[in-house]
Amino acid sequence: MVTAWDVPRNPLTDSTLDDSRLSNEIRWGFRLFTNTPGEAARFTPSKVSCNNCHLNAGQREKSLPLVDVAGMFPEYNRRSGRLYTLTDRIVDCFLRSENATGMVTADATPHGNVEEPEMAPSPASKEVLSLAAYLTWLARGAEVGTNPPWRG
Repeated sequence: MVTAWDVPRNPLTDSTLDDSRLSNEIRWGFRLFTNTPGEAARFTPSKVSCNNCHLNAGQREKSLPLVDVAGMFPEYNRRSGRLYTLTDRIVDCFLRSENATGMVTADATPHGNVEEPEMAPSPASKEVLSLAAYLTWLARGAEVGTNPPWRG
């Protein structure tokens, strides 16, 4: 890859993706990944994109690549002392790397019967699920349970 804009696997231009809900989730996951503050402002007060750490949409070697990583989950996470799913790991990135906890306030409790907006990302957040769809798409053809050679 010559520049940070080289993206070998781009779901926005992949002709194998159709107009299905899953294909649209994969595309939105890619847009979330490359423009996180623009697509998921409620979880990114730090204005950091996933792409700031995982270069070339998570596809650049030696720059925290994420290609083929989806097949490694669930896996044991030593910090939390439990099994982590892919969505747990994405939530952890929002909370730790993108400072999503900065959006949570002391009065973030529901009032009456009015549904309040989600204050912190969860494994069921639409943004988290779309990012998981994109990362799973990046793992197409990878052997499940086998560490990618770059993963330390």
